[in-house]
Amino acid sequence: MAIFEDQKHQIECVKNIVKILRDYRRLVRLPVSDASRILEGSVKKLQQEKRIPILKTSNNKLKLDVLMETGTGKTFTYIKTMYALHDVYGINKFVVFVPRLAIREGLLQNIDEISNYLSGEYSNNKVTLKKHSYDGKGNKSSVEEYIRDKNIFSVLILTSSSISSNRKDTRILKRNAENITEEKQIGMLPHISSPLSSIRSLRPVVIIDEPHLLKGEEFSKAFDEYFGNSLCIRFGATFPEDEHHQLSNTVYVLDSLTAFRENLVKNIRVHKLGGSSEKILFFKTTPLEKKDIAVSYTKNNIVERKTLAYRENIDVGRYKGVSVVKVSKNIVYLSDKTKAELSSGSYRLSENDIRGLVKETIKLHFQKEIFLFPKNIKTLSLFFIPNIKDFRGNQPIIKNIFDEEYKEECEGILTSKKINLSREYRGFLNKCREGNSRSLVREGYFSDDRGSKDEQERKAVNDILKDKKNLLSLENPLRFIFSVWALQEGWDNPNIFNICKLASSGVDTSRRQQVGRGLRIAVRSSGIRTTREHCRQEGENFEELNILNVVISAQEGNFIEGIQKEISESSYTTGNMLTEDTLDRLGLDLSEKSSFVNFLQTNNVVSKSDNLKVWIIEESIFDFLIENAERLPENLKKHYESLLEEFSQTSVNPVTDGRKAQDMIGVRKNKFEDFKELWETITQKTSMKYTAIKEKSLLENIVRSFEEEKIHKLEMTKEVQEYNPHLNEVVPVEQVKIGDYNFLQGKEYSDFVLKFARKEKLPLRFVIEMFNRLDKNKIRNDPLVAYQYLEKITREEIHKEVIQSVSYNFDSQVSISSSSPVRSFFYDDKGEVRKSVERSSIGSYVKKDVSPAPSFLYDTVVYDSGIEKTAAMEDPPGIDKNKIVVFAKLPRLSIPTPYKTYSPDFAYFVSTREGKKLFLVVETKGYDLRRRISEEEKKKIEYGRRFFNGLKQTLDKNIDIVFKERINQESLADLLREVLETKPPKEKGKHHV
Repeated sequence: MAIFEDQKHQIECVKNIVKILRDYRRLVRLPVSDASRILEGSVKKLQQEKRIPILKTSNNKLKLDVLMETGTGKTFTYIKTMYALHDVYGINKFVVFVPRLAIREGLLQNIDEISNYLSGEYSNNKVTLKKHSYDGKGNKSSVEEYIRDKNIFSVLILTSSSISSNRKDTRILKRNAENITEEKQIGMLPHISSPLSSIRSLRPVVIIDEPHLLKGEEFSKAFDEYFGNSLCIRFGATFPEDEHHQLSNTVYVLDSLTAFRENLVKNIRVHKLGGSSEKILFFKTTPLEKKDIAVSYTKNNIVERKTLAYRENIDVGRYKGVSVVKVSKNIVYLSDKTKAELSSGSYRLSENDIRGLVKETIKLHFQKEIFLFPKNIKTLSLFFIPNIKDFRGNQPIIKNIFDEEYKEECEGILTSKKINLSREYRGFLNKCREGNSRSLVREGYFSDDRGSKDEQERKAVNDILKDKKNLLSLENPLRFIFSVWALQEGWDNPNIFNICKLASSGVDTSRRQQVGRGLRIAVRSSGIRTTREHCRQEGENFEELNILNVVISAQEGNFIEGIQKEISESSYTTGNMLTEDTLDRLGLDLSEKSSFVNFLQTNNVVSKSDNLKVWIIEESIFDFLIENAERLPENLKKHYESLLEEFSQTSVNPVTDGRKAQDMIGVRKNKFEDFKELWETITQKTSMKYTAIKEKSLLENIVRSFEEEKIHKLEMTKEVQEYNPHLNEVVPVEQVKIGDYNFLQGKEYSDFVLKFARKEKLPLRFVIEMFNRLDKNKIRNDPLVAYQYLEKITREEIHKEVIQSVSYNFDSQVSISSSSPVRSFFYDDKGEVRKSVERSSIGSYVKKDVSPAPSFLYDTVVYDSGIEKTAAMEDPPGIDKNKIVVFAKLPRLSIPTPYKTYSPDFAYFVSTREGKKLFLVVETKGYDLRRRISEEEKKKIEYGRRFFNGLKQTLDKNIDIVFKERINQESLADLLREVLETKPPKEKGKHHV
């Protein structure tokens, strides 16, 4: 069912692993201590080259770590890694450890689906990964087959309990073989006596999925015994913090903020239900101090917590002047003669609370479903409940509440005259309208469901756990899923759009883990993922499609802030928080850290938070550094370039409060009347077209560029190294040439050409002609280097050719309607101009203590960079008798380009002194020099310029449209004079309106 596609981050991760393991065959012949030191050196080199943020390395272990955020295709990536390592290095044997049976079930299904896709990419070998698993019930036949077929490309999937548990059914893998005959049958050597020992002798590459759940002492001890000599690659979104298991030897990082920033997961919107009570909870402090007690209270929906000494007044709510005088067992005695229980941190919701949360979730579900059904996207909602009996019992309170609220909401929608439902969607709802058929819309999955005798329950469980294709079908009415936290890591679904939390979760379950079940980007029933690029092609809004609603009780306290904090603190790239980890990664010593933080705090760029190692970013650090380079403390100047690079990313806030009014900025209605024509001009419906690409000249340019590259013949060398105990490092002893490599003989060369065409997604005819013109001997000297050169050269030359060949078709007749979300941004459902718009759609920062320029479209200064802030505040109303009628920071336009979608920053409506209209579209860059603009940005800007040049040809003669870049400190006056080709007036600095 699934339609897979290689994503950039997955490809890069696999490439890093393949590159690191170039010496794999030599490593596995060395003692683990020596091999690990060599591997550590390779990891350090890669981390420096790729600027991988986690620099810690691990001694005496053959291991690599991959940090990849939940929902970004981690399973796909490690299965692809197995295929790549088999393809490049001929590695046949793999073992995957998972923490739970549910994860194992999902992985077994994923291997089948992903292998069907990958077999096309690695079809030269004509092999498919053969899967084996141990079911934990004593049947070891699949394990024996895995051991026996030593030369078959295969993977063995084990749960952690397969090697660590002492249960009878799992001890069997450690048990001695009964006789020599059986040993020979399963491929064991005479001196090896158990399946696990036989597996150890194969020295497979081991992959650990969800490492934070595989850290127990029993598992670690067994793992070191049986797999301590194997290369281990851990893939996880979360890693343990203890020294023995913490993240190290990291070869790829896709952290939370990067995943949100790159639109690889859904954004999160939290809906909190409940009042603003000042409920007090008492906790024991940890570690428990005899005279201390922790007090937690909710005030205005914000949870605060503080530690009190005995006899210290609480002074919260009704406890004015009241202190704790005694704690006995689980009772707190107070000075006002009252008492309270010590809280465990969990809660039980009242029936009214449950009904409110269920009602809100069903309402959100239908809102989403009405929007998504016509787009061929199934909407699912997930409920976490306290106990199985609340859904399956004789008096299933939560199921009964759900049925009542679902019926009321569904009937209301079907009978409403205000909601325009399609015939297909109305029919879909009517299927489950009457009698018992309504039970088809909701089902649960619980730990003891596998043995259920109810056919409907068994089918629903199968749909939830295994048959995602059927679950995502619009023919299947099942849309609401209930669980008791059983659906944790290992189960998720891309079309979970609503999560309702009706139960208190354990203290070890992070908020990120809880929402992780619904973070994957949505897919259509056809299996196509709604990526940003796909949404652009379909004329849809990615952010509008991919939002995860999380519905919680007010008793969850600061759930929103908690998620945001977890995301920031678990990330290694710059977001809305500056962390000490970031400062460590930049190589700052203690005094340099102090100087940098003080410099930022003094200038109100960052502010303190509750966490001493985290600071909240109030302004763009990058823009501040650009504008204040001369003021940088002396001991930081040597770090200036690395600081700029680190903080060049735009901040991101992936979590919003669904119950709280969004941060809105007002639209000046009189200014929008002037802005309207400009807005409708630049948001015309657009499609790309290509004129003839000059293939002959493209080939000539590729061949010419490749000829200029020097590729030396790769020599075969022998390198001898030994461990020096005095230096505590491996040192080279000897390195000698012992011959030349003979690469790409016979059919190997043809395979190389085919692989290049497939991986670069180029027409085979074009690639064959290109290779016929290239120097084959140069390619044979070092195919890996040659491939890298050709990859870079072809992409650059194709880009140069395409930029000359792309043009645009425009349709100015498209209406202002919900079907054109970009154009309708400033309009409500009735076509009226909105009084305000969401700040987050315009910019990351606001400055509310100053007024914007008179001709600015919004009533508030909103911006992403320092130059944008200056523009919004200080751009003049006119220049040399050219009047700035109105200007605005633009919401996302998503202009289509062959490279990526592009959105400029500002647009100006200028009434020229000749009486013509000039629409000036500006890309603002907070850089001091143009060379600091990344290649990626330059390409998007090139295509943007071509877009506006094409748009210019469609306009009336009295309207001109111009696209320009504005670099930091460049004045609007100079930019406008350049556009109008006029000279400044003799009286410098005097502007005429």
